[in-house]
Amino acid sequence: MFLILLNKALSNPARRRSIRGKLTALVLASVGLAVLLVAGVSALRDGQRDTALATDRIAGTAKVLASLSSEAAAGGDRARAYAVIRSIGMMPDVQYARIERADGSLLAETGAAVRLTRDLSASGGRQAFSLSMLSSRTAQVAEPIVYARRPVGRVVVLGRIDGGASRLVLSLLTTLAAALVAAIAGRAVAQRLPRSVSGPITALF
Repeated sequence: MFLILLNKALSNPARRRSIRGKLTALVLASVGLAVLLVAGVSALRDGQRDTALATDRIAGTAKVLASLSSEAAAGGDRARAYAVIRSIGMMPDVQYARIERADGSLLAETGAAVRLTRDLSASGGRQAFSLSMLSSRTAQVAEPIVYARRPVGRVVVLGRIDGGASRLVLSLLTTLAAALVAAIAGRAVAQRLPRSVSGPITALF
């Protein structure tokens, strides 16, 4: 008698609907997890790329300034050194630049900027990417000045790179919007699972 009642309980349509609901939730969870993983990786790559490109532009500016100011730095000519670095006024991403002598003393500087101590600082090549770079709003790049094959000083350039974090947020929002569409589509598919698939599963219960 007990077995008959148990079989009737398991064959209840409400019970079968519950199983189909669980299958639907499983499909949606799988799709959602996959999309979130792809979104995270894609957003990090976009942020890394934009930050690296912005830093490379600043580093390129520093190299040019170092080349143009080599004679001025070697001769200690403040006027010529200043004439070289004041060209950053035509560069919207560059906020500050200075030329230092070989002993580290200041030869010339121009511009002004606010920089956090945790912001990106690079010297002698590209810095290895880290998550902290995405929150950096500025990048400071130092480039040695060489004249007649000997170091005579260095150029320090400070510029904005805050596009990396913005790109990361935009990429996440875009991917999450795509995830919502995928979830809706996944729910529609799950609700139409053929009985040949859902039937044997619900029969187990």
